[in-house]
Amino acid sequence: MLGLIDKVLSLFDNRKLACEVGYQMGNAELLPVLRKYAGHVTDVYFTLPGDPSYYGAWGMKGGLEWKELFANFLKELDEIRGVGISAIVCADASCFGANFASEQLMAHLAEMLRIVSEHIRIRAVTTSSFPVAECLRHMNSNLKIRASEGMRLMSVRQLNFTRNLFNGYYIGYEAVRDVEEIKRMRKWCDENSKTLHVVPNNACLYHCPYYLYHGNVQSHLQDFMLAEKEVGTPLDKTAPCERLLAKPENRAKILQGMWLRPEDMKHVSYFFDSMRLATRTSGNLPDIVSAYCDGRWDGNLCDILESMHDHSTLFPMLHNNRFPKDWFDHTAHCGHHCETCHYCEDVLQKVVSD
Repeated sequence: MLGLIDKVLSLFDNRKLACEVGYQMGNAELLPVLRKYAGHVTDVYFTLPGDPSYYGAWGMKGGLEWKELFANFLKELDEIRGVGISAIVCADASCFGANFASEQLMAHLAEMLRIVSEHIRIRAVTTSSFPVAECLRHMNSNLKIRASEGMRLMSVRQLNFTRNLFNGYYIGYEAVRDVEEIKRMRKWCDENSKTLHVVPNNACLYHCPYYLYHGNVQSHLQDFMLAEKEVGTPLDKTAPCERLLAKPENRAKILQGMWLRPEDMKHVSYFFDSMRLATRTSGNLPDIVSAYCDGRWDGNLCDILESMHDHSTLFPMLHNNRFPKDWFDHTAHCGHHCETCHYCEDVLQKVVSD
């Protein structure tokens, strides 16, 4: 159970954890949200237009000519800077293909960072690529480089392996409820002058064996789209997790996952320097930001979680305010021995409705 010190800290930890919001080009809701939560939201994060990403490349689908699209991107960065927001640039593809360590890729990143920095302050760059991290470190020793959540760093041993490359770390999704390991990682970061960050609302499945495969699919999405045109028939890119969750007996696996409810953040926020809200592809950006900034959500939990599978097709409603009071306490210390436990199955029956 949560220790007495942890419970006391959670009661008195009223600080506003810095919040990072995923940039969506052309989203008219973004600036009003940034203004409303100014001082709480500190950064927007984004992949550079046209670059591969774990969420697929963006900036190539809108029908605009490249120069016009890029000009609009820079204009929106100017507007975001005007609200007092900084940027975190993501070079977070799980695969850069044949260019993964090429001078061409490094020169491209250097030039793009130079251009972006003329329009908005760059707080940090995140990546899961060792060549990218090393190159950026040599190019600019003052640039803060953070390890992406895609590296799935979940232990002090992993952090120690990469201590010379990164200034900060986004913990692996599987560790977001592991309070004891988070404590150890926080202690190590303090001792080594590193920062620690969390993504609380990613709803991918716990220890999903298809995670790396799916990241590679997304990183090569433009190649797949081109292949579809060449072969003349759509390629099947359905995520294996969607097929798994299509069976009702597997749906409790979502509750066994890697996310934190807004109400649960008070138990862990003092261990982190910021939370990155998964909003790059969500259509519910204002709801997600308000829920996690306010620490409360009374609606459908599915509306504030982001993943590669669509929860709305599985559950018409997951009532966030029906979760039992011991939800975090139990799931933070259960050890994920799901094969012998039925806690999440029981909770699912209480929170779901048609």
